[in-house]
Amino acid sequence: MHAVVVNLTITDPEAAERALHEQLVPRVSQAPGLISGYWTIHGNSALSFFVFESEEDAAQMSKQAGAAVPDGVTLDGIEVRDVVAYTGGRKP
Repeated sequence: MHAVVVNLTITDPEAAERALHEQLVPRVSQAPGLISGYWTIHGNSALSFFVFESEEDAAQMSKQAGAAVPDGVTLDGIEVRDVVAYTGGRKP
């Protein structure tokens, strides 16, 4: 398994929340190989974490995420990482 970790700064909370529910969640939910996805915030900092079945699926999502940053946020960084341990929920 591989994860995509996305760090963002929220510049417009209303636009960011609208984009999250109208664009991002639907898009990521349909991504090939997706196991789970999480969106978190703390103040004006957002961190998203998506787990995929393969490195190829994670790399594809990383490219898409970097190319489609919605209104209301600034992309601070995006990484693809190996998942080295897993607990809870459905095991792939």
